[in-house]
Formats: sequence, structure tokens, C-alpha cells
Amino acid sequence: MKGTIKIISYILIVTIVLSSFVLLANAESNNKFADLSIIGTNVENREEPLRHEPVCGTYPSHRMMSSGIGYVIKLDGSTYINAGCAWQCSRCGLVMVTEGDMYEWGMDAIGRHATLHGQEKINNNGCIIYGADSYGYTSSNSLPGYKFYLHIL
Repeated sequence: MKGTIKIISYILIVTIVLSSFVLLANAESNNKFADLSIIGTNVENREEPLRHEPVCGTYPSHRMMSSGIGYVIKLDGSTYINAGCAWQCSRCGLVMVTEGDMYEWGMDAIGRHATLHGQEKINNNGCIIYGADSYGYTSSNSLPGYKFYLHIL
């Protein structure tokens, strides 16, 4: 019995050591271009390529924080969203009102939504958007370029 445990221990140690060598070899092979020069047009002014399409400044998405109740009234006086949820991007100030709401367990379907750009901080009671920059609808519980967060005081 002791001999079997000893053999299994040796096999385990050898496996761990060999795995370490394989990981080190892979790490070095992934860095095989590190010592090469970059040539081509305008190399001196080359910027790192973005790994995402910038939406909010240089960020890949707006960071929408919940900000109370929201209403949207179109310029013709018709109500687009009545008692929805107000959101504001903590980075750029974009304001959005959605029909759907976020709870501890996740987001409802967003439904109708409207946005207004370049706003000062709205208070936690909410807002009324009169004449939004854009209007939309989705039956999904997410929107590309937006991440929704509960604002906990």
C-alpha cells in the first residue's frame, strides 16, 4: 500500500514539473516578436489600436447609474415615457430614461428609452426630459454600449 502511494506521489510530482515547463515554453513563444522592430508608414506616430469602439470618451460603454423616476415628453407635448427609470452616465453625464427597471436580481426588459446628451448631474429623485436627442425601443434587458448599475446611497 505504501509503495502504491509513493508511486502515485512521484507521478504527480513529475506531472506538475512537466506542466510548469510547458507553461514557460508557451509564455516565451507568445513573446517571440518582442525584439523585432516595427516598420511601415508613420511608425513614430503610431497609436495602440483600440480593443473596442469608443462610446463614452475612450470607454467601450456608458456607465449608467440609477437616478430615480424619469419622464419623457416629446416636443409636440405627447408623453413618451410616464414614470420610467432615470439613469445618468457617471463619466459623461448622458441622461437616459427607460421603461424597464433594474432590481437586485437583474434588469427588466428596457422597452422604450430616450437619451439626452451633455447634462449636469441630475438629483436622485429623477428627471423629466423634454425633447430628447434620441428615442428607441428594445425588448431586451440590455443595450449595446450601456451598462446599468443601481445607485446605492
